[in-house]
Amino acid sequence: MSLEAGEYIPGYEGKYSVTKDGRVYSHLRGRFLNPSPDNKGYLRVTLCSDGIQKTLKVHRLVAQLFIPNPYCKPEVNHINGDKSDNAIWNLEWCTCSENLKHAFSIGLKKGAKGVFNGRAKLSETDVIDIRNSVGMKLSELSTKYGVSKMQISTIRRENAWRHL
Repeated sequence: MSLEAGEYIPGYEGKYSVTKDGRVYSHLRGRFLNPSPDNKGYLRVTLCSDGIQKTLKVHRLVAQLFIPNPYCKPEVNHINGDKSDNAIWNLEWCTCSENLKHAFSIGLKKGAKGVFNGRAKLSETDVIDIRNSVGMKLSELSTKYGVSKMQISTIRRENAWRHL
């Protein structure tokens, strides 16, 4: 097989191969396949062998064929955050935790705010009431809403729930 064609996909030898820049080649059709994005934006291709179709993610194919995984890490991370860039220099094996930390560090994921944060104890109405409760002691509000005095104080100073 030529260098341009890449490496054969295990289970599809002689039928499909993957290049280091993340393109999937069909030896049956004599051309590169056009991958389609899944609902999360990852590119995938549908391969056929003996009448059975299987859809595979391109970034995982590239990683499995070209990137060593000595620590058996389960996930493949796109280093630049671009899910359509499946070249080997943009992929790395990682744990779920490493993948999430990377996504936050490059701005792909942002922390949930307010009631959309699963750990929120207050509603937006509660926060507005706390800010409007002039004259009430922190300890009274803390007891009423079941949060610490420090939390009440940060809400009043608008250091917490800033989006309201």
